[in-house]
Amino acid sequence: NATLCSNSLTIEDNGKQIFNGSIVESLVLLLEAISIVLVVLQNIRTNILKATQSSQSKKKKKVLPPAQKELSDAYQLFAESLCSVVSGIHDDLSNKQVLNLAEDLTTLDINELYKLTDSSLLTEIWEKMQTSYKTSVQEITDVYKLKLDYLKTLCI
Repeated sequence: NATLCSNSLTIEDNGKQIFNGSIVESLVLLLEAISIVLVVLQNIRTNILKATQSSQSKKKKKVLPPAQKELSDAYQLFAESLCSVVSGIHDDLSNKQVLNLAEDLTTLDINELYKLTDSSLLTEIWEKMQTSYKTSVQEITDVYKLKLDYLKTLCI
């Protein structure tokens, strides 16, 4: 799903690359799924990994049993791979080209729309709709950045 979201940020329309506004819903759903996974990771880290590490330090054993080491390694591998996915999506969203395409779409289509309809009200509605895409992309990018920062704190 993350690759699909990243690959679908732009579409080609009449030979022009434009921002794909329909992807915003998928980005939000993916963000919500990542948030749920982060809660689970935090619980695993707090309740399982730290509990086993503290019990090991009380027993003054330096070597983790194989099952606990395997769990710790699997947790770290999963957290790092999730961090990579979130980082990739954040980088794609932060790409200035995507933000500029959303802005360019606004100015180009508004001018053409005004010429075709000669209606300032329709032009104003279109402008608000198009600028909302850019605002949405920027806000989603900011939230992905926060999730990425939090995810980095969960890595051991």
